Amino acid sequence: MPKRTPYALKSYMRVSRDNAEENRVLAATHFEPTFARTAFPCFDEPAFKARFSVKIRREPKHLALSNMPLMKTVNINSWLVEDHFDTSVKMSTYLVAFIVSDFKSISKISSHGVNISVYTVPEKIHQADYALDAAVKLLDFYEDYFSISYPLPKQDLAAIPDFQSGAMENWGLTTYRESALLYDPDKSSASSRLWITMIIVHELAHQWFGNLVTMEWWNDLWLNEGFAKFMEFVSVNITHPELKVEDYFLSNWFDAMEVDALNSSHPVSTPVEDPAQILEMFDDVSYVKGSCILNMLKDYLTDDVFKAGLVQYLQK
Repeated sequence: MPKRTPYALKSYMRVSRDNAEENRVLAATHFEPTFARTAFPCFDEPAFKARFSVKIRREPKHLALSNMPLMKTVNINSWLVEDHFDTSVKMSTYLVAFIVSDFKSISKISSHGVNISVYTVPEKIHQADYALDAAVKLLDFYEDYFSISYPLPKQDLAAIPDFQSGAMENWGLTTYRESALLYDPDKSSASSRLWITMIIVHELAHQWFGNLVTMEWWNDLWLNEGFAKFMEFVSVNITHPELKVEDYFLSNWFDAMEVDALNSSHPVSTPVEDPAQILEMFDDVSYVKGSCILNMLKDYLTDDVFKAGLVQYLQK
């Protein structure tokens, strides 16, 4: 997940959107790092993984999404239905997600058979094409690069209005602020295209680094975020060379050096014991310094040896 302000977003949020005809409401979750416990009883720590079976009741006019595909919808009465989603793979509690909205979507099937969809409010669906094409290309790249199949049958990317975090890597249902996912080729800037690509790359990298392989405790958050940040530059450099991502990486190095020089800085791995301390770990030290350490290790070991180590890390 991209860096965020502490306590910027908690648990289950409700967003109202007014138009000329009606007041429309959507609801979405954000459980990282310690907010799943506010939605359902659980051992809300990353090391405790479980399979989740999600059922959501909604009005027929709305759409419900969760980590896994919809299996069936049951009519409760004339104004309420219940969606049953497939049981998830084993995952940490902070990755559970669900959305109830009036979203529209566009979809494609990746070359490895994964159904990839982008969801957004109906009036902005024309801005979803770039994100969909990028997600298809990048998910295929990761599966080939890691030699590890993406384990879910679908990957949804949802643009949430007024989403205060940059994005969130919920397994199978990544969520984004609208400016981090939607691209208008007639109005959006080149820097916006780079930003959107980097965010999508980061969240899809988390499907392996963080979701498939998870740190035991939040003191090692950099293993999630540093690897995902590092993979931004590796993958975009190969899949989107026209974006010249190496220039962006250099600016990130300077950000990390500036933060690391402060008296208030901390090691990439440092003890944390409560939710407030955990939230403080989501900073440039975990993200950017972590990725710089990995880049130095790659340069020392050579690209091929480092890549082999990455694959071994994920497979074990």
